[in-house]
Amino acid sequence: MREKDIKIINHVRANARKSLTKIAREMYLPVTTVFDRLKVSEKKHILRYVALLNYNSLGYSAKTHLIVSLDDKDKEAFRNYIMQQPSTNNFFQINSSYNFFVESIFKDIKEAHQFMQFLKARFNFKENISYFVLDDITRENFQIKI
Repeated sequence: MREKDIKIINHVRANARKSLTKIAREMYLPVTTVFDRLKVSEKKHILRYVALLNYNSLGYSAKTHLIVSLDDKDKEAFRNYIMQQPSTNNFFQINSSYNFFVESIFKDIKEAHQFMQFLKARFNFKENISYFVLDDITRENFQIKI
């Protein structure tokens, strides 16, 4: 990847609402170049544009992380169930002795606790680690190195 493409992507990662004109001005490039390079990156590298939300201000005060290890026979059912839950924010398949990492958002701790208890009753966890996230110190902060 060329250096200017990396810089354009880093600008968009920092603020996807920044105008192409402003990016072009800051990079000393023609707007058409930024537009063309961004269109190529959108086809190859950019999955989608999303907003980072302040969940507390929207009335969702509980964020949980669950790391779970399941028997092979339960993995697909767990995957399908988690993918259908509106509380699921991020869901990853991971390595080592665990299978999945689930980040969920809830109105309050009681709702989160009930959901965790339901999962533990429905699926046969071999191992699990669950915890509440107290504060987002940084989110989506990664910058591609030039």
